[in-house]
Amino acid sequence: MRPRLLFAGGLGVLLAVLTVVLVALSGGEERSFAAPPAECVEAWNRDSSAVFLGKHQYAAHGYANVEVLRLRADGTAAAAGDAAALCAIVFAAGALDPELSAAAQVRRGKLWGPLSTTAPEERLASLQAAAESGYNAKITDAGTIEPL
Repeated sequence: MRPRLLFAGGLGVLLAVLTVVLVALSGGEERSFAAPPAECVEAWNRDSSAVFLGKHQYAAHGYANVEVLRLRADGTAAAAGDAAALCAIVFAAGALDPELSAAAQVRRGKLWGPLSTTAPEERLASLQAAAESGYNAKITDAGTIEPL
């Protein structure tokens, strides 16, 4: 009887160790993403209207993840050093937000506004979907952006 108890106990310990190892190996999938442009994050966080919109986006639309990047006015990626590049905040979502102006914001001059005024719906949908895996910051309940 004693050898069976020792065997069962040893088997139990082995299963527990294997479970811990499997959980450790499978958890926390590494993902790569571009660092958000610091000047874009700072511009958003300094603008009280943008922060107010951020609170709305978080509370009413349920957004938590954002991709901060530089885009052209039509929503296409901007090349490095592109003088026409706009700071952009894309709110990560698997589907296009029915409120098109909520999909992404861009900074024109000193004002933030919806990218939907100059980019087609298909591009907005593509940007939101790409941000699902490419997000590089969080929008907080206070409406500010925190880089990852």
